[in-house]
Amino acid sequence: MKQNFKIFNYKFHILKIHFYICIINFRIRIVIFKIMNEKTSKMVPKNHYDQMEKATRLKLRNEFLKRSGMSLITFYDKLRKDSFKPLERELYENIFIIQQN
Repeated sequence: MKQNFKIFNYKFHILKIHFYICIINFRIRIVIFKIMNEKTSKMVPKNHYDQMEKATRLKLRNEFLKRSGMSLITFYDKLRKDSFKPLERELYENIFIIQQN
């Protein structure tokens, strides 16, 4: 009888440890998910631009160039360096982020 109790107690502790590991794993996944969401929302314009479909990207790019009067080369340079001036950034966000949704 004492031996059965020891085995039961051992199995119970293993089950308890397994439960805690699952909870820790779940919490880690939640933290990682939150971090990934924050990174996605803080992406530089180039990341948003590269994730779009090509046809949409070109249409919105042409709209941005038309409204801003910026040359194609300057646009890609500023996009690569993330060096838009505040009004250019506002226009970019208006066209690429708001209109895309």
